[in-house]
This record gives sequence, structure tokens and C-alpha cells, in this order.
Amino acid sequence: MRFQDLQERLPRMAPNVLSDRLKVLEEHGLVRREFYSDHPPRAAYTLTDPGRELGVIVLALGRWGLRHLGGKLSPGLQHDECFRHLQQASQALIRRPVQRVKSAGKSAAKTPRGARD
Repeated sequence: MRFQDLQERLPRMAPNVLSDRLKVLEEHGLVRREFYSDHPPRAAYTLTDPGRELGVIVLALGRWGLRHLGGKLSPGLQHDECFRHLQQASQALIRRPVQRVKSAGKSAAKTPRGARD
């Protein structure tokens, strides 16, 4: 996704905060940044294999939270948009489960299309 696309999907996040978070994710090898314009510099971000694997873990934690805490959270701790995205990702995984594949001698997770959105 392009930085602008991410910004549109996260309307309440300040651009400098988004930029900082993307840099941290890149430093940790979870996203890859590729420039598609030199002037002005513009970048697109893609998940790396470890980033997709982490997505599966975060989704599992979200599912656990829905099952065990969904009705018990105080209204101030709930965020409707997060729950909506979690439901979409869960439904995408039901349609196309994550499959394990061998990659460079290591196991890596393939994330179904739609589960990343």
C-alpha cells in the first residue's frame, strides 16, 4: 500500500505518527518500503513473510479477545472499526485458510488475500 492509502484508512492518525510506526515496522523486518517516486519521495509498503506470519498471530489474539472479552469490555475500550476489521479478516481466513509452505529451509505462513486489509 502507498503511504497515502494507509493515511486514508487511518484518518485519526497523524502523518508523522504513521511514518514513525512504519519505520519501526521496517526496522524489524515486518514491512518492506519501496520508493516509486524520487521527487517528491513517495513509498509503497508491503508485508514481508515475517509480517504476514505476525498478522496470523494478531488475528488469533483478536479472535480470542472477541470470544472471551467481547461482551465484558467497558464501552470506552471498544472500537467498532477494529471489531469490523477483525470480523472481515476472520471471514477471509474461513474462506481461504492460511497454508504453511517451505521457504528457504524455513516454514513461512501464506496469508490469504483480504486478511491483510
